[in-house]
Amino acid sequence: MNYYRFIIKTTESREEDIAFLLSERFGIDSVETRDNAFFDDSEREGGFFPELQPDLPYDDKSAEVLFYIENDGTKVSEEKRDALLSDVKEILLENEKIIFEEACDSQWVDKWKEFFHSFTINDLLIMPSWESEALAPPHKKKILIDPGITFGTGAHESTRLAIEWLQKYLKEGMDFLDIGTGSGILILTALNYGAEEATATDIDPFCEETVYENMEKNGLDKRLASVFTGDITRDKSLIEKVGKNKYDICAANILADIIIPMAPYAYTALKKDGIFITSGIIDFKADEVKEALERAGFSILEEKTLGEWCSFVARK
Repeated sequence: MNYYRFIIKTTESREEDIAFLLSERFGIDSVETRDNAFFDDSEREGGFFPELQPDLPYDDKSAEVLFYIENDGTKVSEEKRDALLSDVKEILLENEKIIFEEACDSQWVDKWKEFFHSFTINDLLIMPSWESEALAPPHKKKILIDPGITFGTGAHESTRLAIEWLQKYLKEGMDFLDIGTGSGILILTALNYGAEEATATDIDPFCEETVYENMEKNGLDKRLASVFTGDITRDKSLIEKVGKNKYDICAANILADIIIPMAPYAYTALKKDGIFITSGIIDFKADEVKEALERAGFSILEEKTLGEWCSFVARK
Protein backbone atom coordinates (compact mmCIF):
# COMPACT_ATOMS: atom_id res chain seq x y z
CA MET A 1 0.00 0.00 0.00
CA ASN A 2 1.17 3.52 -0.80
CA TYR A 3 0.54 6.76 1.05
CA TYR A 4 -0.09 10.46 0.51
CA ARG A 5 2.23 13.01 2.07
CA PHE A 6 0.45 16.32 2.72
CA ILE A 7 2.64 19.43 2.89
CA ILE A 8 1.25 22.68 4.27
CA LYS A 9 3.26 25.75 3.25
CA THR A 10 3.02 28.26 6.08
CA THR A 11 5.08 30.46 8.40
CA GLU A 12 6.92 29.80 11.65
CA SER A 13 4.34 31.82 13.59
CA ARG A 14 1.55 29.53 12.36
CA GLU A 15 3.23 26.12 12.76
CA GLU A 16 1.83 25.37 16.20
CA ASP A 17 -1.64 26.75 15.38
CA ILE A 18 -1.91 24.50 12.33
CA ALA A 19 -0.63 21.43 14.19
CA PHE A 20 -3.22 22.14 16.90
CA LEU A 21 -6.05 22.45 14.38
CA LEU A 22 -4.98 19.29 12.54
CA SER A 23 -5.13 17.38 15.82
CA GLU A 24 -8.31 18.83 17.27
CA ARG A 25 -10.42 19.18 14.12
CA PHE A 26 -9.19 16.24 12.06
CA GLY A 27 -7.64 13.89 14.65
CA ILE A 28 -4.16 14.02 13.07
CA ASP A 29 -1.91 13.80 16.12
CA SER A 30 1.50 13.21 14.53
CA VAL A 31 2.90 15.89 12.25
CA GLU A 32 6.34 16.83 11.05
CA THR A 33 7.44 20.48 10.99
CA ARG A 34 10.30 22.00 9.04
CA ASP A 35 11.77 25.48 9.39
CA ASN A 36 15.06 27.34 9.86
CA ALA A 37 14.05 29.01 13.10
CA PHE A 38 16.67 29.98 15.63
CA PHE A 39 16.64 27.63 18.60
CA ASP A 40 16.38 29.63 21.83
CA ASP A 41 18.30 27.79 24.54
CA SER A 42 18.89 30.87 26.68
CA GLU A 43 16.94 29.46 29.62
CA ARG A 44 19.05 26.38 30.05
CA GLU A 45 21.62 26.14 32.80
CA GLY A 46 24.80 28.02 31.96
CA GLY A 47 23.09 30.49 29.66
CA PHE A 48 23.18 30.94 25.91
CA PHE A 49 25.94 29.36 23.79
CA PRO A 50 25.95 30.55 20.14
CA GLU A 51 28.40 27.80 19.17
CA LEU A 52 25.80 25.17 20.05
CA GLN A 53 23.27 26.55 17.58
CA PRO A 54 22.68 24.38 14.48
CA ASP A 55 24.18 25.63 11.22
CA LEU A 56 20.96 26.46 9.38
CA PRO A 57 20.25 28.37 6.17
CA TYR A 58 18.94 31.93 6.30
CA ASP A 59 15.66 32.03 8.22
CA ASP A 60 13.03 33.54 5.94
CA LYS A 61 10.28 32.74 8.50
CA SER A 62 8.70 30.15 6.19
CA ALA A 63 7.76 26.69 7.45
CA GLU A 64 6.19 23.41 6.41
CA VAL A 65 3.81 21.16 8.32
CA LEU A 66 3.63 17.58 7.02
CA PHE A 67 1.39 14.60 7.74
CA TYR A 68 0.58 11.28 6.06
CA ILE A 69 -2.46 9.11 5.20
CA GLU A 70 -2.84 5.74 3.52
CA ASN A 71 -3.37 5.39 -0.25
CA ASP A 72 -4.62 1.96 -1.30
CA GLY A 73 -5.14 3.02 -4.93
CA THR A 74 -8.95 2.88 -4.77
CA LYS A 75 -11.53 5.55 -5.53
CA VAL A 76 -12.41 5.64 -1.82
CA SER A 77 -8.81 6.50 -1.01
CA GLU A 78 -8.86 9.31 -3.56
CA GLU A 79 -12.12 10.61 -2.09
CA LYS A 80 -10.58 10.64 1.38
CA ARG A 81 -7.59 12.54 0.02
CA ASP A 82 -9.76 15.10 -1.74
CA ALA A 83 -12.05 15.53 1.26
CA LEU A 84 -9.10 16.09 3.56
CA LEU A 85 -7.55 18.57 1.14
CA SER A 86 -10.81 20.50 1.03
CA ASP A 87 -11.28 20.44 4.81
CA VAL A 88 -7.73 21.53 5.62
CA LYS A 89 -7.90 24.40 3.12
CA GLU A 90 -10.65 25.89 5.28
CA ILE A 91 -8.26 26.39 8.22
CA LEU A 92 -5.52 28.00 6.12
CA LEU A 93 -4.87 31.69 5.59
CA GLU A 94 -4.61 33.34 2.17
CA ASN A 95 -0.81 33.08 2.08
CA GLU A 96 -0.86 29.36 2.96
CA LYS A 97 -1.43 26.34 0.75
CA ILE A 98 -1.53 22.57 0.98
CA ILE A 99 -0.21 20.09 -1.58
CA PHE A 100 0.21 16.32 -1.59
CA GLU A 101 2.72 13.81 -2.93
CA GLU A 102 2.53 10.06 -3.48
CA ALA A 103 5.16 7.69 -2.11
CA CYS A 104 5.63 3.95 -1.57
CA ASP A 105 4.34 1.81 1.25
CA SER A 106 7.68 1.13 2.92
CA GLN A 107 8.30 4.87 3.32
CA TRP A 108 4.86 5.34 4.90
CA VAL A 109 5.32 2.52 7.39
CA ASP A 110 8.83 3.60 8.26
CA LYS A 111 7.70 7.19 8.75
CA TRP A 112 4.91 6.24 11.14
CA LYS A 113 7.23 3.85 12.97
CA GLU A 114 9.30 6.93 13.84
CA PHE A 115 6.27 8.68 15.32
CA PHE A 116 4.04 6.07 16.92
CA HIS A 117 5.07 3.39 19.42
CA SER A 118 3.27 1.42 22.09
CA PHE A 119 2.50 3.28 25.29
CA THR A 120 0.33 2.82 28.35
CA ILE A 121 -2.29 4.89 30.13
CA ASN A 122 -2.56 3.29 33.56
CA ASP A 123 -3.59 -0.35 32.84
CA LEU A 124 -4.38 0.27 29.15
CA LEU A 125 -1.81 -0.56 26.46
CA ILE A 126 -2.20 1.22 23.11
CA MET A 127 -0.12 -0.17 20.27
CA PRO A 128 0.24 -0.08 16.45
CA SER A 129 -0.09 -3.27 14.43
CA TRP A 130 3.56 -3.28 13.36
CA GLU A 131 4.77 -3.84 16.91
CA SER A 132 4.78 -7.37 18.27
CA GLU A 133 1.82 -8.31 20.45
CA ALA A 134 4.32 -10.18 22.58
CA LEU A 135 5.17 -6.75 24.00
CA ALA A 136 1.74 -6.56 25.61
CA PRO A 137 1.81 -7.55 29.29
CA PRO A 138 -0.94 -10.14 29.86
CA HIS A 139 -2.52 -8.20 32.73
CA LYS A 140 -3.11 -5.07 30.68
CA LYS A 141 -6.12 -4.11 28.59
CA LYS A 142 -5.07 -3.51 25.00
CA ILE A 143 -6.11 -1.39 22.03
CA LEU A 144 -4.64 -2.02 18.59
CA ILE A 145 -4.83 1.08 16.39
CA ASP A 146 -2.94 2.44 13.38
CA PRO A 147 -2.73 5.98 11.99
CA GLY A 148 -5.07 6.96 9.19
CA ILE A 149 -7.14 9.81 7.83
CA THR A 150 -9.08 10.00 11.11
CA PHE A 151 -5.95 9.52 13.11
CA GLY A 152 -6.37 9.54 16.87
CA THR A 153 -4.19 7.14 18.83
CA GLY A 154 -4.52 8.39 22.39
CA ALA A 155 -1.02 9.82 22.45
CA HIS A 156 -2.15 13.44 22.39
CA GLU A 157 -2.51 15.06 25.84
CA SER A 158 -6.20 15.86 25.36
CA THR A 159 -7.05 12.27 24.40
CA ARG A 160 -4.98 10.92 27.26
CA LEU A 161 -6.99 13.06 29.69
CA ALA A 162 -10.29 11.79 28.26
CA ILE A 163 -9.12 8.17 28.53
CA GLU A 164 -8.04 8.69 32.14
CA TRP A 165 -11.50 10.01 33.03
CA LEU A 166 -13.17 7.04 31.29
CA GLN A 167 -10.96 4.69 33.29
CA LYS A 168 -12.20 6.36 36.47
CA TYR A 169 -15.90 6.90 35.78
CA LEU A 170 -17.04 4.24 33.31
CA LYS A 171 -18.61 1.19 34.96
CA GLU A 172 -19.69 -2.19 33.61
CA GLY A 173 -22.95 -2.05 31.65
CA MET A 174 -23.02 1.71 31.02
CA ASP A 175 -24.13 3.29 27.72
CA PHE A 176 -21.53 5.59 26.17
CA LEU A 177 -21.80 8.50 23.71
CA ASP A 178 -18.74 9.90 21.91
CA ILE A 179 -19.26 13.23 20.14
CA GLY A 180 -16.52 13.87 17.56
CA THR A 181 -15.27 10.29 17.59
CA GLY A 182 -12.44 10.48 15.00
CA SER A 183 -10.70 7.11 14.94
CA GLY A 184 -13.02 5.78 17.66
CA ILE A 185 -10.25 5.56 20.25
CA LEU A 186 -12.66 6.54 23.06
CA ILE A 187 -15.22 3.97 21.88
CA LEU A 188 -12.53 1.29 21.94
CA THR A 189 -11.58 2.43 25.44
CA ALA A 190 -15.17 2.45 26.70
CA LEU A 191 -15.89 -1.04 25.36
CA ASN A 192 -12.64 -2.29 26.89
CA TYR A 193 -13.81 -1.03 30.27
CA GLY A 194 -17.23 -2.64 30.10
CA ALA A 195 -19.58 -0.27 28.29
CA GLU A 196 -22.66 -2.22 27.16
CA GLU A 197 -22.92 -0.29 23.90
CA ALA A 198 -21.54 2.87 22.33
CA THR A 199 -22.88 5.59 20.07
CA ALA A 200 -20.71 8.03 18.16
CA THR A 201 -21.09 11.12 16.00
CA ASP A 202 -18.66 12.98 13.77
CA ILE A 203 -18.90 15.52 10.96
CA ASP A 204 -16.44 13.43 8.90
CA PRO A 205 -18.33 10.88 6.76
CA PHE A 206 -15.29 8.57 6.70
CA CYS A 207 -15.31 8.10 10.48
CA GLU A 208 -17.97 5.41 10.38
CA GLU A 209 -15.77 3.19 8.21
CA THR A 210 -12.70 3.91 10.35
CA VAL A 211 -14.44 3.20 13.67
CA TYR A 212 -15.78 -0.15 12.46
CA GLU A 213 -12.40 -1.12 11.00
CA ASN A 214 -10.73 -0.39 14.34
CA MET A 215 -13.40 -2.34 16.21
CA GLU A 216 -12.85 -5.34 13.93
CA LYS A 217 -9.08 -5.03 14.39
CA ASN A 218 -9.67 -5.31 18.15
CA GLY A 219 -12.06 -8.26 17.94
CA LEU A 220 -15.11 -6.17 18.90
CA ASP A 221 -18.54 -6.91 17.47
CA LYS A 222 -19.64 -4.02 15.24
CA ARG A 223 -23.14 -4.33 16.66
CA LEU A 224 -21.84 -2.84 19.92
CA ALA A 225 -21.54 0.61 18.30
CA SER A 226 -23.69 2.93 16.22
CA VAL A 227 -21.86 5.67 14.29
CA PHE A 228 -23.68 8.68 12.81
CA THR A 229 -22.45 11.49 10.57
CA GLY A 230 -23.51 15.07 11.24
CA ASP A 231 -23.32 18.13 13.47
CA ILE A 232 -25.25 17.53 16.66
CA THR A 233 -25.63 21.28 17.26
CA ARG A 234 -27.46 21.79 13.94
CA ASP A 235 -28.90 18.51 12.69
CA LYS A 236 -32.27 17.81 14.35
CA SER A 237 -32.54 14.36 12.76
CA LEU A 238 -29.16 13.46 14.26
CA ILE A 239 -30.34 14.55 17.70
CA GLU A 240 -33.29 12.18 17.34
CA LYS A 241 -31.01 9.31 16.26
CA VAL A 242 -28.67 9.89 19.19
CA GLY A 243 -31.58 10.00 21.63
CA LYS A 244 -32.42 11.82 24.83
CA ASN A 245 -31.91 10.91 28.50
CA LYS A 246 -30.19 7.76 27.27
CA TYR A 247 -26.47 7.73 28.18
CA ASP A 248 -24.57 7.22 31.41
CA ILE A 249 -21.40 8.86 30.05
CA CYS A 250 -20.79 11.25 27.16
CA ALA A 251 -17.34 12.37 25.97
CA ALA A 252 -16.34 15.24 23.67
CA ASN A 253 -12.63 15.46 22.91
CA ILE A 254 -12.75 18.35 20.44
CA LEU A 255 -12.21 22.10 20.23
CA ALA A 256 -13.45 24.36 23.03
CA ASP A 257 -15.36 26.47 20.49
CA ILE A 258 -17.34 23.35 19.53
CA ILE A 259 -17.88 22.11 23.09
CA ILE A 260 -19.40 25.44 24.16
CA PRO A 261 -22.47 25.35 21.84
CA MET A 262 -22.67 21.56 22.18
CA ALA A 263 -23.09 21.49 25.96
CA PRO A 264 -26.93 21.72 25.97
CA TYR A 265 -27.19 18.79 23.54
CA ALA A 266 -24.90 16.65 25.68
CA TYR A 267 -27.06 17.55 28.68
CA THR A 268 -30.18 16.40 26.83
CA ALA A 269 -28.57 13.13 25.74
CA LEU A 270 -27.47 12.13 29.24
CA LYS A 271 -29.50 10.39 31.93
CA LYS A 272 -29.99 12.11 35.27
CA ASP A 273 -26.63 12.08 37.10
CA GLY A 274 -24.92 11.24 33.80
CA ILE A 275 -21.26 12.20 33.36
CA PHE A 276 -19.98 14.56 30.66
CA ILE A 277 -16.23 14.37 29.91
CA THR A 278 -14.83 17.28 27.92
CA SER A 279 -11.27 17.53 26.65
CA GLY A 280 -9.29 19.17 23.85
CA ILE A 281 -9.60 22.52 25.62
CA ILE A 282 -6.62 24.83 25.24
CA ASP A 283 -5.87 26.36 28.65
CA PHE A 284 -6.90 29.94 27.84
CA LYS A 285 -10.38 28.69 26.82
CA ALA A 286 -10.98 26.72 30.03
CA ASP A 287 -13.05 29.36 31.81
CA GLU A 288 -15.34 29.79 28.79
CA VAL A 289 -15.99 26.05 28.63
CA LYS A 290 -16.60 25.83 32.37
CA GLU A 291 -19.15 28.65 32.18
CA ALA A 292 -20.89 26.99 29.22
CA LEU A 293 -21.15 23.67 31.07
CA GLU A 294 -22.64 25.31 34.14
CA ARG A 295 -25.00 27.39 31.99
CA ALA A 296 -26.26 24.16 30.36
CA GLY A 297 -27.07 22.75 33.81
CA PHE A 298 -23.97 20.70 34.60
CA SER A 299 -22.12 20.66 37.90
CA ILE A 300 -18.32 20.52 37.58
CA LEU A 301 -16.93 17.53 39.46
CA GLU A 302 -13.25 17.61 38.50
CA GLU A 303 -10.80 19.32 36.20
CA LYS A 304 -7.29 18.42 35.16
CA THR A 305 -4.55 20.00 33.06
CA LEU A 306 -1.84 18.24 31.07
CA GLY A 307 0.62 20.54 29.36
CA GLU A 308 -1.48 23.34 27.88
CA TRP A 309 -4.61 21.19 27.64
CA CYS A 310 -7.50 21.22 30.07
CA SER A 311 -10.27 18.69 30.69
CA PHE A 312 -13.48 18.77 32.77
CA VAL A 313 -15.75 16.13 34.26
CA ALA A 314 -19.30 17.38 34.85
CA ARG A 315 -22.54 15.81 36.09
CA LYS A 316 -26.09 16.33 34.86
